[in-house]
Amino acid sequence: MRRGVRWTVGAALVAVLALVAVWALRQFPGEAGTARSDCVDLDVLVSTEKDELLVDLARKYNESEHDGPCARVRATGLTSGVAMDLIGKGWPAGQVDRLPAPQVWLPTSSMWTGMLREGGHGDLVAQELGPVTTSVLAVAMPEHLAKVVRADGEEFSWERLRELAGPNGDWQALGHPELGPFTLGRDNPNYSTSGLAASVATYFAAADRPAGPTAEDLTDGDVVQFVRDIETSVVRYGDEATTFMRSIYDDDQQGARTSISAVLVQEQLVHLYNRGAPLGDLDAAQDRPNEPMVALQPEEGTVQLDHPFVVLSSASQEQREAAVDFRDFLVQDEQQRQFVELGFRDLGRPDRPTDVLVRESGVPADSTQTFFEIPEPELVTAMRQAWDGTRRAARVLLVLDVSESMLGDANPDDAATDTKLDLLRPAAKRGLELLGDQDEVGIWTFAGPVTRVLELSPVGEVRGQLDGIIDDLPTAKNTSLYRAIREANQTMLATIDRKKINAIVVLSDGAQVPEDAAGLQALKREIDAQNLETSVRVFTIPYGTSDEHRTLLSEISGLSKAVSYDATNPDDIDEVMVSVFSNFGS
Repeated sequence: MRRGVRWTVGAALVAVLALVAVWALRQFPGEAGTARSDCVDLDVLVSTEKDELLVDLARKYNESEHDGPCARVRATGLTSGVAMDLIGKGWPAGQVDRLPAPQVWLPTSSMWTGMLREGGHGDLVAQELGPVTTSVLAVAMPEHLAKVVRADGEEFSWERLRELAGPNGDWQALGHPELGPFTLGRDNPNYSTSGLAASVATYFAAADRPAGPTAEDLTDGDVVQFVRDIETSVVRYGDEATTFMRSIYDDDQQGARTSISAVLVQEQLVHLYNRGAPLGDLDAAQDRPNEPMVALQPEEGTVQLDHPFVVLSSASQEQREAAVDFRDFLVQDEQQRQFVELGFRDLGRPDRPTDVLVRESGVPADSTQTFFEIPEPELVTAMRQAWDGTRRAARVLLVLDVSESMLGDANPDDAATDTKLDLLRPAAKRGLELLGDQDEVGIWTFAGPVTRVLELSPVGEVRGQLDGIIDDLPTAKNTSLYRAIREANQTMLATIDRKKINAIVVLSDGAQVPEDAAGLQALKREIDAQNLETSVRVFTIPYGTSDEHRTLLSEISGLSKAVSYDATNPDDIDEVMVSVFSNFGS
């Protein structure tokens, strides 16, 4: 997954670390080094866990001599859930201005294409040409925790995960109270394939039917309780599983106890983590972790992800012919070896681990994986919808900078631009819309004083007030950033609800004014999760600000074991707000 170029996509989730597009366009061999005039452009939209490789393979394809139609393939990375949403909306202008409309789509799973059809957009798919690789959902744990789980000789299972994650379970149940609480990281199923597969797998395990769950099972009391028990230990819902891997890696490098016990993730990301690439980008690989992670496969089964090659109806006849040729190229042995080296499974034997996975991910060489049968699209859609009723509820305190600088132009080079506050208002509303009625929300503002505009309240009771509160945000002088975060943290700790996700979201467009070095040091001590028995995660949004301020806010999030979302380009604030709130709601 490349991390160098970030694209803006409205109406969908775009995390700073999750949405990346990179061109893989090179000149064809031709006269005077120029591209042949008879080549057709082919834009390929690729899920982010394989976009890095597809960029390289597209370049290789473009530069190679082959008998098929002449094509210039360009690969662009985008998470599958976001891609489905945009394709279903017809690639709307104004929402994807900097992303090319695709003619080919390579999602992580055909579950997404099934839901696209089930949503009434089957006419947008011209042809599915079969998979280009395969991967599986795994439960990833640091090696020492995996050993504890398997110490009694029992096979790892979804039931064992439930025992650890549920309200009455923790590491103490396995005789290791020193390990602290069991915590789980998993993605939001509305945007991420890992998140979607996790929901499907837990419903399969909960229903315990050979043929898989039925629609009626999704409301069965025992099934709902099984799924809810697993969700109980979730620390947050991400939109890109690599952010969890990065958090574990940072703890490993600091010699600290991991803040996340397990992650529901695609197996190949464990392989990449163990090679020093927690964000999935081998080009940016660092030192290998001191302790590797292990990919555990539950004995009941897991979800196979088939990575289909989908030709969209927007493709011309020439582009469809080029697409067939490109897919044939991808499944050739030489290219398939590159997939395997990145931790994907062998396309011909997805039930058996490759030598790479055995060597790098701790998968037993003699294991044969059982796969749950992928449900019909209507049932997958129903599982996504049911998740909102089983997910861990959240308590979120939104803390907004309303200093006078927020009245500055979002784009100083454009006299007709909106102010930063103008852009923030609709973005904040969209983020808040993702919270469910069972969640709690509070809204504070800060400039000089810290103003408690809305105390923490059940969303269902105050939803009608939220738009008005955001519309009426005032502005004032100074920026009491440190005091605002400290007071928010103290309030959340004093009222913490351990049954819910407790989080603070802080947006600021500038540095502390006046400077307060002592206040900053006190803040860091008070939110440093590594040195506290109980802490609250502080998610930060540097908004239209300097690199120095962005670095500081990132440090604050890191100390609290949360994530910082980059909105230094104010035009990205809409997408960033949705990304942040996807950690808590749907």
